[in-house]
Amino acid sequence: MYKVIHVISDKNIGGAGVLLLGLLGHTDRTRFEPLVVLPKGSLLTPRARAIGVRCVELSRGGDKTLSPAALWPLFRLFWRERPDIVHTNASLSARLAALPFRAAKIDTKHCCFAPTAQQKSALARFCFRAFERLSGVFYIATAEAVRENLAQRGSACDRLAVIPGGAERPRALGTAQKAALRAALGIPKDAFVVGLCARVERGKGHDTFLEAARLLKQQKDLFFLAVGGGSLLERLRADASDLPNVRFLGFREDVGDILNLFDLSLNCSDLSETSPLALSESMSLGKPIVVTSIGGNAAMAKACGLVVPPRDARALAASILRLRCDRALYASLSAAAQRRYESLYSATLMTRKTEALYLSLLENL
Repeated sequence: MYKVIHVISDKNIGGAGVLLLGLLGHTDRTRFEPLVVLPKGSLLTPRARAIGVRCVELSRGGDKTLSPAALWPLFRLFWRERPDIVHTNASLSARLAALPFRAAKIDTKHCCFAPTAQQKSALARFCFRAFERLSGVFYIATAEAVRENLAQRGSACDRLAVIPGGAERPRALGTAQKAALRAALGIPKDAFVVGLCARVERGKGHDTFLEAARLLKQQKDLFFLAVGGGSLLERLRADASDLPNVRFLGFREDVGDILNLFDLSLNCSDLSETSPLALSESMSLGKPIVVTSIGGNAAMAKACGLVVPPRDARALAASILRLRCDRALYASLSAAAQRRYESLYSATLMTRKTEALYLSLLENL
């Protein structure tokens, strides 16, 4: 039995947290014993414990990528637990605390930002590669675009595997259940639902989503539905107050059920994306996708969606209208979405690939 300590700095439940829960839920417990380290009060803690995973909460510094206050508690934990694998999600503190231990060290990269000129300087690239070698870290990139980003920053990329984030398939609602949920949300019976599921924060493209809805306001059969909470929610609700066919639902526990109502699933991000789990979930239900060309989005949409430039509301509106009107294209992309989910983006497949990586690294320790 191999002991795996997962360290994540999320206090809320973001994409990294959902991905980790999927990994934990499918982990082969006859071969791997997981333990999760989180910040005190993390919303992930009760969910991880509910699937039988041991959790340790850090009282200080656990919610930061790098915190001196977290180094000693993490070191003591590693000393006590003696893990075979330390798997981090945005926790540089844990990678530093794990340096003295003979354990496989893995860091999952969920973001893909173009490096700055300073980060691409010769000195910065040298330091990045030197720490990479010193720490012995192995990267999991959640999209090919992440590998390219790491190479630009100086990584040798010889200790890296591309494993797209995998999502659970939401339960499929029956006709009566869908009708009841549509009525509860105020969605007209025959409306074509254009959905966006993302945190309502800068970089997620909600303004472009809203502008596209405004451009299409004469299309009475279209209904625009955004799911997710965040700091920009109330401002966007106010901006959309004159559009009866646009709703910002905020945070919902029943996201999977709501995805059943989408006819089209969007990702409008303009800063960073790798393999968004909301898209994977939508694809598993046969929903075509329309995405911006940011990060790993275009790779996800191959054969099952359309790609538009970021911050281009007119291009987004045109793609929505095209898929609303071209039923043959819609049906083709819908079938391809389900196939692509099964072959690349399921939580089961992600877990099996990750476990194979664990075993490979342990053989070479």
